[in-house]
Amino acid sequence: MDTTGLDILAQKGYKLEKKLNAGAFGEVFAAVASNGDRVAIKVISFKTLSDEIREVFLPREMCALIFSRHQFIVPVYDIVRTEEKIYTFLEYCNMGDLFNYIVRHGYVSQALAMLWFYQISNAIDYLHNKMDVAHRDIKLENVLLNDMIAKVTDLGFAKCCRDNQTNSVIMSNTFCGTPGYMSPELLYQVPYNPFLADVWALGVCMYIMINGCYPYNSDDPKLMLEEIKERLHDKRYRQGIHDHVRWFTNKMLVYDPQKRPDVKVIMKYYSDNKYKTNLEWFPISAEEGELG
Repeated sequence: MDTTGLDILAQKGYKLEKKLNAGAFGEVFAAVASNGDRVAIKVISFKTLSDEIREVFLPREMCALIFSRHQFIVPVYDIVRTEEKIYTFLEYCNMGDLFNYIVRHGYVSQALAMLWFYQISNAIDYLHNKMDVAHRDIKLENVLLNDMIAKVTDLGFAKCCRDNQTNSVIMSNTFCGTPGYMSPELLYQVPYNPFLADVWALGVCMYIMINGCYPYNSDDPKLMLEEIKERLHDKRYRQGIHDHVRWFTNKMLVYDPQKRPDVKVIMKYYSDNKYKTNLEWFPISAEEGELG
């Protein structure tokens, strides 16, 4: 972190601790206060951003971060902007991101996966139906773990996608996100419903959590589309996956977006009492979810 950043930390009462991550657009650091409280600081340099990202996507992200208030979305404490950089102070999540958790530990138990899925989809339901915002880059790398609680982060591609006057969905023409989590309509690069594309990405997240791998070949978009059409993911579930968990996951991985349920319907499936009854292992607290 440069001198300006260190000065900002000092003014806020924090001391730099370590670098947590680095990406194409910036770096993330951990800092600690005199009382031991930690924060994460996301530092973005304007020099690394294209005009479109700086003028369109970054303001959208800052707006979404400032106005979103949800227990399963990483909260923002402060934002400081200088001529060259923007410093965003966020809640420090002590267990890193969910993708690297899976890489380190392998797939997780179905109980823990369902618990984390509830937390993630609850946050997305809030964005969709309370803020009219689609995330558009849902992936396990954008889910952080704080004391085993899953929290959604990185709203860099988030966008308001509902017309307030007609209450209709504004179709998206920006083909953003991460290939392995992209829905078929995104891969075909046709105008798409971003809320339903988010649901597909939620299905991919669930699949990876319970299987420890992607449902499709994520390295080759053309091959990925062929595998999606053939529904090969349904043949790749690991042995021992509960029928209802498979059914629930498949509900999100529906090829035709017009037949894919929205997140509110997915949440209803989740909370339906008859499925809780059938899933005897269904957790009611984080402590009950154990590694598979």
